[in-house]
Amino acid sequence: MGDRNRTVRAPTPAMSTRTKQKRAQQRARAGHPNRKAPAAASRRPAGGRRPPPVAVADRVAFGDPVLRWTAVLSLGSAGVLHAAVVAPHYGEWAAAAWFFVVLEATQIGLGVALAARPSRVFCRAAIAVSAGALTVWGVSRTVGMPFGPEAGVVGPVGFVDLVTAVLELLTIAVLVLVLRAPGNAGGDYSGTVVAQIAMIGVCITALTLHAMSEGVVDHPLAADPPAVAETPEQDDAPGDEQSETVGIPSGSVDALTARTEADATAQLTAVTLEAQTSGYDRPELDLPAGAQAVLSFTNSDTEQHNVSLYTTDDVGTVFRGAFIDGGQSIDYPFTVPDAGEYRYLCDLHPWMDGTLTATP
Repeated sequence: MGDRNRTVRAPTPAMSTRTKQKRAQQRARAGHPNRKAPAAASRRPAGGRRPPPVAVADRVAFGDPVLRWTAVLSLGSAGVLHAAVVAPHYGEWAAAAWFFVVLEATQIGLGVALAARPSRVFCRAAIAVSAGALTVWGVSRTVGMPFGPEAGVVGPVGFVDLVTAVLELLTIAVLVLVLRAPGNAGGDYSGTVVAQIAMIGVCITALTLHAMSEGVVDHPLAADPPAVAETPEQDDAPGDEQSETVGIPSGSVDALTARTEADATAQLTAVTLEAQTSGYDRPELDLPAGAQAVLSFTNSDTEQHNVSLYTTDDVGTVFRGAFIDGGQSIDYPFTVPDAGEYRYLCDLHPWMDGTLTATP
């Protein structure tokens, strides 16, 4: 009889792990006194897999504005330095000058684009352009370019080259960091960050201006030019007896004057010429044919220069002047050849040239 009045309860099924987690979360939201923090496994979806990583946004939002503006400034400054060498290279080879025109326009344009809208496409393009420019420069300074008027000639490494290479390497390094960073809402432009950007801008600008002041002309010839030019063997050269290297200390014109006074028919004509960063200061010279002349040459550049006089077809040599360092002067005595036009130039920098007209 006692067994008939006993209530029979069904066995309670075992609570699954997911149910326990769900109830624990409900107790936590309801403020239950016995609430428990969700287990570490509750952070993972079913199956124990980790959540997928946060995808990088298609449009890169530079979380660190210092990186963003460092890339903009370094890329733009490299373009400015490339623009500064367009004119010198045009005198050597027009194709090389147009290469630098395209390169500087691309770098400056990408810098502006990164400043306005820093997308992943612009970042990758800037990296590719900088890497390509570094590759071309490295080849020209190690084995020489395989084509062009100076194929196979290894160019010297100038200060402006090194500065440009450093700016391009900095651009690549910064933009690689930017591409690896996840997208975010934007950057912090606090006073400290603005001061950092301004400091970096001042440093890059000062370095660029210093490189340009040191001389933007780096002609791809031997890094160690000879102190005195060698005399080539020329046939049928006007004034061939004078085709040796000439040059006397500056200010020795008086000695030449005394020497020519013994010859009543001799004329002594003095003319000046100056080498600057952009070339000779005088593109034309006029001298009487047959006169005894002295070309007083001053090198106001930072590189070695000289003055040599050739026929316009560069076959005949009137004289080849000795080289002098920057800040020095020298006198070149010579006899003006027969009436006609002649070409004077620097043997290390042929784009520096001019025309000498020998008048009857």
